[in-house]
Amino acid sequence: MRFLRAIRVPSGYALAALVFTWPLALDPVRSIASVQGPGDTYLNLWILGWDLRTLATEPSAILTGQVFNANIFHPATNTLAYSDHFLLQSLVVAPLYFVTGNPVLCYNAVLFLSLVAAAWAMHVTVRELVGSETAAWTAGLAWGFAPYHFGHLIHLQLQALYFLPLVFLFWHRMFTTGRTRDACALGASVAAMAIASVYYAVIGTLAIVVAVIVRLIAGADAVARLRLLRQAALAALIGAILVAPIAYRYLAVQRTDGFGRSLAEASQGAAGLRAYITVAPDNLVYGRTGFLPRARPEDRASSAVGPRATEQVLFPGFVLTVLAAIGVWRSWKYPHGRHIAVVFLLIGAVGFLLSLGPEGVRALYAAAHRFVFGFQAIRAPARFGVLVLFALIGLAAFAMRDLARWRPRIAVAVFALVAVEYLNAPLPYVSAPPLETSTAAWLRNAPERGAVMYQPLTTAASVTTPFMVQSLVHRRPLLNGYSGLRPAYYDGLAQAMAAFPSPETIQALDNLDVRFVVTPAPLDIRDLPLVERARFDDGVVYEVQGQPAAGSNRAGPRLSTLPPLGALPFAAGETAVYSVVWTTGPLAIPAARVTFQVNKGQHGAKFDLSAHGTTAPWVSRFFEADDRFASSVDEALRPLTVEQRLREGSRSVDRRATFDRASGVVRLQQGLTNVAVPASPDALDPIAAFYYLRAVHDALLQMSVNDWGREISVTVPPGVPATITVGGVTVETIRLDPHLVKRSRQPVSYRLTVWLSRDSRRVPILMTIDGLVGVGSVRFELESFVAGAR
Repeated sequence: MRFLRAIRVPSGYALAALVFTWPLALDPVRSIASVQGPGDTYLNLWILGWDLRTLATEPSAILTGQVFNANIFHPATNTLAYSDHFLLQSLVVAPLYFVTGNPVLCYNAVLFLSLVAAAWAMHVTVRELVGSETAAWTAGLAWGFAPYHFGHLIHLQLQALYFLPLVFLFWHRMFTTGRTRDACALGASVAAMAIASVYYAVIGTLAIVVAVIVRLIAGADAVARLRLLRQAALAALIGAILVAPIAYRYLAVQRTDGFGRSLAEASQGAAGLRAYITVAPDNLVYGRTGFLPRARPEDRASSAVGPRATEQVLFPGFVLTVLAAIGVWRSWKYPHGRHIAVVFLLIGAVGFLLSLGPEGVRALYAAAHRFVFGFQAIRAPARFGVLVLFALIGLAAFAMRDLARWRPRIAVAVFALVAVEYLNAPLPYVSAPPLETSTAAWLRNAPERGAVMYQPLTTAASVTTPFMVQSLVHRRPLLNGYSGLRPAYYDGLAQAMAAFPSPETIQALDNLDVRFVVTPAPLDIRDLPLVERARFDDGVVYEVQGQPAAGSNRAGPRLSTLPPLGALPFAAGETAVYSVVWTTGPLAIPAARVTFQVNKGQHGAKFDLSAHGTTAPWVSRFFEADDRFASSVDEALRPLTVEQRLREGSRSVDRRATFDRASGVVRLQQGLTNVAVPASPDALDPIAAFYYLRAVHDALLQMSVNDWGREISVTVPPGVPATITVGGVTVETIRLDPHLVKRSRQPVSYRLTVWLSRDSRRVPILMTIDGLVGVGSVRFELESFVAGAR
């Protein structure tokens, strides 16, 4: 009998999960619980599969942290920390994997168990907070099966909502009983929440900090407050110790790669007010009927439309909202309930304001972005909206408690209405990917060691993630990769590999220890050190056998050599200071200052050219930048080395690029990662190109600009005379209109115009850039100029 009572609640929520996820139970092996195949779903399948395979074959890697050196983005390290790691979820479903060896079945099990666990955790918490079984069932149903879950079916990590209620359960116990064991349990549950999801580490920790502050302020006296403060500190210490081994890996990635989201990026994933009345299209009452706004299926299943389109399903339910309003009134009649209600109200308010992102209360969001650890990783602030749902459930519990006491039949009817509001029509799951392909099996069995590249090498998730799933079979290092973040060199490498097969790309692959290349169709490999090793319906496997011979007749087209330089219009000691004016909108607002300097070169360089940019004080309140770029160039102004020092808020990045023209590559170094990317023989870096533009007079200029491996072809026609006014001064200039094209032959998204002084110094007086993504238009106006000694 005791056993039946123990399983009654989880069994009830398991039955609910069967209904809400129907028809997943009919085929959990050949279907995957998502509205999308390639993309974020396959990324999460790869993460889970990588963890499970590691547990099965090398469990010690979990303890040593080597599991984080996953096989994507070779040769980068700690790549599992580019997104959520799923180690905790993997431990739960590991027995199922050991028996079946099927990561798709385990993926579906994680979703199913996450829904059940979230509902059960909220049930236990609310039952203790308000002492009502009916309120607990209503809260569990709402927390476990709200539209938020089904709007985020492509985000398995966002289903990890089971620890947040437990955090508040132990918070409540700690403040009501004062027991040390409850403080320890609070710290452990906070750590588990942080380990389960990077997003909920930030969201949940912020919520519990609000709760602790409220209860400390409401403490009875100074002695009680001091005791509670000590317990909160103990909980924080325990949580920090437990999460430290995982956090260390993320900190290492942050330190070496400088990953972080800007406020402009966060704005793209923010919620609008409309999001709180938006449902998933499969919602039976509101989605299928069109009664409420719906997140379109194609938007939920595509990263191409941007994060904003996938984050707008925050509808908490009309019934729950009405119950919460009543619950505020009812909780005020009880001193104990009043404190809890204030906590929920503040958490809901903070969650709502932060969900609006930087475009909501900018000062609040910018302060959190700058000072709160982990906040810079937030790409989609809309996810803070889950705190609104959490607060509404907590407040609604008071209403359901009283309703169950006075009108139990009506309480049951209200519970049913909540369930109906959340019910889904049969969810349109997608077919699971094949777990083993012929090419992947061949690579697994091949005795030769080495990494593999799948063609095409691209940043597109829909193309890359199937390759990642295939790599679970052979476990070789993979040049390809897709995740929440990617190494800075990857875009340039992907651009260069668009020319594969060519001598330059094969040389780059050999330098990267790539042994095999898988292509969708056969290639013409004459005169190239490639050998076809296997051919299947799903691809052709080639082996890279050394570097191309010198003078290969397969060399690709080269840009024309740069025109010879005459007398340079600048000399060591020159300094030019520019005001960067943001011109998007009705006003022209100074946003930053950039200083260009020419210094005498060192270590064999002719000049050391530098640019130093800092944001204006008003901008620094929400985005502070102090960036330095330095280019050492030879007599022909060709770069030898380029160093970047980026300090943007908490983001700190140091990079070095070395131009190796003899080998036809630019060597990129950041942290412990060194990558050689093919580069055009006369490639210039952006700073060297800035000065080269000044040094060429009245001639058609063609140059290749390489910015951290990404190359742009720049064609500059001869300039035309133009009279302009800058700072109230009329200046005679030469106007230049460069034409910029990516290595893929596509034009860039922005337009650059430069006005040079019409004299021997050819000083840039004015520069405009229009169409910058996330910025709009900016103008560089010359503030001051000091000529160098010739």
